[in-house]
Formats: sequence, structure tokens, C-alpha cells
Amino acid sequence: MKTLKNEEIPVHLWEEFLARNHHSTPFQTPGFHDLINSSNGYFSKVFAVAEERGLLALAVITFQKERGFTGYFSRRAIIYGGILAEDQFPEAVDLLLKQVIKYASGRAIY
Repeated sequence: MKTLKNEEIPVHLWEEFLARNHHSTPFQTPGFHDLINSSNGYFSKVFAVAEERGLLALAVITFQKERGFTGYFSRRAIIYGGILAEDQFPEAVDLLLKQVIKYASGRAIY
């Protein structure tokens, strides 16, 4: 298993993963990721865990920060729709969460 971030994730594998996961929502799509990145005051990162056969877990994280001094104290990271994972690979979720926490530390207060 290996972790992938942003452009490292092939879009066709991302879309295949969403299509076969019955818990997927529009918040985990490449389109939502692109929409957030085109909005002022927001940016999005996507993390995935993959194996040879495809993606095993995925999270789209939205970061929001207000402008000015108070923006520092309102930095937040939200995973709309939650994390998606294959049920038979709980270790993929552990690996994904470690990567998300590592990235979000220092970038978000909550």
C-alpha cells in the first residue's frame, strides 16, 4: 500500500473508486475538489491509499481561512462526506488518517 496526494491520484482510478463505493457523495468527487480550489478563502487537498488493483481509501479535505488577524484563529479543515474506504482494508484507513493528520497539523486549528 502507498499513499498518494493530489495530482498523484489518477482521475480514472478516483472515479472508479467512487463508482463502486456505495457511500460516495458529490463531496468526494474531482469536481468538488476543483470547485473548492477555485473559491477565494478555500483550498482542497485529496489523499488516497492505493494498491495495484486501485484505490482503497480516499479523503478530500477542505481548508478554510478568513482574512486578517482573526483568520489565523479560524483556520479549519473539513472532510465533507467523510472518508471513503474499502471495508476489507481497515489498515488503509489508518494509513490515510496518518497522512491527513500530518498534513493538516499546523494548517488548521480544528
